[in-house]
Amino acid sequence: MATIIPARASGKGIALVLFAMLVLATMDAINKLLVEHYAIPQLLWIRFAIFCLFALVWTRTNPLRLARQSLRPKLQIFRGVLLVFEIGVFVLAFSYLPLADTHAIGATAPLIVTILAIPMLGERVGIHRWTAIIVGFFGAMIIIRPGFSEADPAMLIAVAAAVIFALYQVLSRMVAVDPGRITLIYTATVGFILLSFVAPFYWKPMTAEHWGLMIYSGIMGAAGHFSLIKAFEITPASSLQPFTYALLVFAAIAGWLVFGHIPDGFTFLGAAIITLSGLYVWFREHRDALRASRES
Repeated sequence: MATIIPARASGKGIALVLFAMLVLATMDAINKLLVEHYAIPQLLWIRFAIFCLFALVWTRTNPLRLARQSLRPKLQIFRGVLLVFEIGVFVLAFSYLPLADTHAIGATAPLIVTILAIPMLGERVGIHRWTAIIVGFFGAMIIIRPGFSEADPAMLIAVAAAVIFALYQVLSRMVAVDPGRITLIYTATVGFILLSFVAPFYWKPMTAEHWGLMIYSGIMGAAGHFSLIKAFEITPASSLQPFTYALLVFAAIAGWLVFGHIPDGFTFLGAAIITLSGLYVWFREHRDALRASRES
């Protein structure tokens, strides 16, 4: 039988996801501001240092002992390294593109996850979902506008970020055999350790104002990730997925308020097509999961 989630818990989970999307959009706006002045490894090191501190406080356990309990330690490490590259490529895209455009392209990640899940997770994808994926990528092409004079080659950076993020999400499913506390420790510490070897070569003194923005950004990032963790603890992921598209709205608002960027008609149209395609894929997966649950 399908599990019935109390309305109060479901509402709290949705509120936490919306809060997470809001603070993550805020963090991205700050990163876009700061990447004009500092190297990406420096910005990421500070972000992961704060994230690592929060993770250690949250778990309240010896991190080495917790890490040894992982059933898939090599995959956890690879996933942690991939996260650094994913965030770094997204920040690089922010330095060239408006927030709304970058996140609109990034919204294709759930569609790419569906494709990657076929060889990596052994999942089967029917004609309806394939159709939605093709339509979603058509929406991405509307935003990228290949072949048109106004097409921006930097859009390819956002595409690369979406692909890496999709692979990261598939790996997250593969390491789900580990408890959330173990995955959290790997997520925070692997990136921090890796960047500790790289960031010193790019370090540049920061002004007090920029330090304040960076610390605030790191706290926002940690708060966003912890909100998502808590949301998925009390509400099924299938119920929360549609609300993650709120990031597109918040990113567009942040881009307008901070940078004066207003998405053009192509971006609005493409983002709408991508969102609707993603929601349809979610609907089909959610329906299939409910059927399997009832049959079992």
